Amino acid sequence: FSAARRVELVERSIVEAGIGEGITVGSFQGLLVDHMRDIGATVFIRGLRALSDFEYEFQLQLMNRRLAPGITGVYMMPSESNIYLSSTLVKEIARHGGDVSSLVLPCVRRALEESANNG
Repeated sequence: FSAARRVELVERSIVEAGIGEGITVGSFQGLLVDHMRDIGATVFIRGLRALSDFEYEFQLQLMNRRLAPGITGVYMMPSESNIYLSSTLVKEIARHGGDVSSLVLPCVRRALEESANNG
């Protein structure tokens, strides 16, 4: 999906999940720390699934801290039942007609099905 479509799906998802109040969704190009400065944010949240995610995010956090000492990350681990999930796997399942309804919210499932039917 394009960046604009991903933003739209995230916005729909947070509304469907009932957590939309006070959340702003957007996209940017360039460095995360520059974007955060532009919007006045000081903390970002990222997910860690595997050791490889940790190693990458650890290096990235150290560089972000060097570039912008006042900006930091909070890293969260998924539940055991979701640790194997990735957008690549979900897209592959959907592309081949598999059922992703237990993996994504209904608005995302519909968008994946539409994409598979048009592609």
